[in-house]
Parts: sequence; C-alpha cells; structure tokens
Amino acid sequence: MSNIDQITISDSYSPAHQTTDQTTLDVIYDTMKNHLINHVLVVDQEGKLTGIISKEDILLKMMYLSQHSSGASYNEKVLSTTPAQEIMTSDVISIHVDSPMSTAVETICKYNLQALPVVDDGEKALGILYGNGVLKKMI
Repeated sequence: MSNIDQITISDSYSPAHQTTDQTTLDVIYDTMKNHLINHVLVVDQEGKLTGIISKEDILLKMMYLSQHSSGASYNEKVLSTTPAQEIMTSDVISIHVDSPMSTAVETICKYNLQALPVVDDGEKALGILYGNGVLKKMI
C-alpha cells in the first residue's frame, strides 16, 4: 500500500470535459454519454471553475419532467433549451492542484463526493480527482 503523503494530486487527477453555463442540458448529456463520463465542469470565459454538473443532476431533471409534463417531446424540448446554469452545482467544492492528497481524501469523505474538481492558483479548472482513482493510487 502506498503512503498517502507520497501521492500527489497533480499526478492523480483526470482531464475533465468543460462547458459554459449557457450550454444546454441535451448537449451536456450527449457529451457524457459519448465519452462515458459522469461529470462536466462548468467554466467561465477565462476557464475559471463556476460549477459542476453530474449525470445524476440531468437524470433527476429528466425524472422530474417525466412526472410533471405532457410527454417525451416536451421533455426533449425542455432539455434542449435549459442551460447548465439552471441545474449546475455552483457552490463547488474544489481542491488546489498542489494540496496534499490527504486533504483530498478528507474532503471527498467529509462531503461524500464522487468527483473533486482540481484548480490552480487562479481557480482555473484543471481536471477532476475521482474518489475511486484516489483509492487505486493508494493500493
């Protein structure tokens, strides 16, 4: 088993797909489906992290629509016109790329996160640290 202090976040995070807060949910969902990913980072024009959307967020929106709407065509229209900013988590918990891995583990456990966005000094989104990826590095 690896010593957690020897594992760096900079060597452990994965690249992340990024989008803007105006990208519609259908486009984001297609990206997730086509790339087999569960999270997309939302960034501003400078690449600063402003939010995160999970596949679960979109599926919950779709479930809500199916229970409160008149059919599939309406749901598709809503997804194709709803921007990310309406369902994204904007109070994002993130971690600096130079933080110790022990901080990442504590943060993931404390907030029960599946994905932890990694940022630089200017809050620019660099990628995502996944809980299962941390565990694999430690083994």
